[in-house]
Amino acid sequence: MKKLTAILMTCTMLICAAASCGETKEKDKESSSKKSETTTVAETTEDKDDEESDDEKKSDDDEKSDDEKKSDDDEKSDDEKKSDDDEKSDDKKSDDKKSDDDKDAGKPASEDMISEVNEMIYKFASSMLDKKTDDAIACMYPAELIKAMKEADDYENWAEDALEEDDEGKLIEASAQDVKELSQKALSGAANYFNLFMEMEGKEAGNFIVEKGCSFKLDIKSEVNGERDDMNEDACAVYIKGDGWLLIPVGEEELEEMSEVENPLG
Repeated sequence: MKKLTAILMTCTMLICAAASCGETKEKDKESSSKKSETTTVAETTEDKDDEESDDEKKSDDDEKSDDEKKSDDDEKSDDEKKSDDDEKSDDKKSDDKKSDDDKDAGKPASEDMISEVNEMIYKFASSMLDKKTDDAIACMYPAELIKAMKEADDYENWAEDALEEDDEGKLIEASAQDVKELSQKALSGAANYFNLFMEMEGKEAGNFIVEKGCSFKLDIKSEVNGERDDMNEDACAVYIKGDGWLLIPVGEEELEEMSEVENPLG
């Protein structure tokens, strides 16, 4: 579907480019911090070596008896062993938590979820082709974000770009194929996705509570200006508390990448 594909791809490119920019800023910040820490450690080590002479080091070694050395080694061995056991325990807890959090990730979605998502997709596609601007936009963005778009005078601009007056469309079929549940990481990325738009509109982060979501192939068949115009693209849908199901024109992998960017626009 050339028309809808172009619209969705524009959204995808905008979001991914901004998120990538934010991620680069985060990496630069971390790199700068690590460089500073390395310099500080090096300077501290150098100062310590200057203060302690070779004779003092030798004297310290001579004063310590063989029994004392052995005792120190035994204590160090016990401490290291305990530390290793603690680390393994922490790692196991972390793996168990991750397993619990993502136990449903990638599994086929329920029939109820598929039915609800298909209803939203059909409404989105038919609204776009029937030029019902408000309905189409409501299928993609939370009410809080739509309000921010209107206050920034971006709402009408988006609608004018998306809905061309000379297009006559007829929807044949619209549904989600191969629907699978999203990982917790992707759900977190979905919140970042909407907050990225909020920041672009000059607003604070929104209160977007993502309760569940799924990934799928967005399959839409239609006729535009008398010609077949079909699409089959990767997409996701998330259920936002108070807003219901919303279409996100990126795949699960892209959403997971967005979850790693705390401040998408830096």
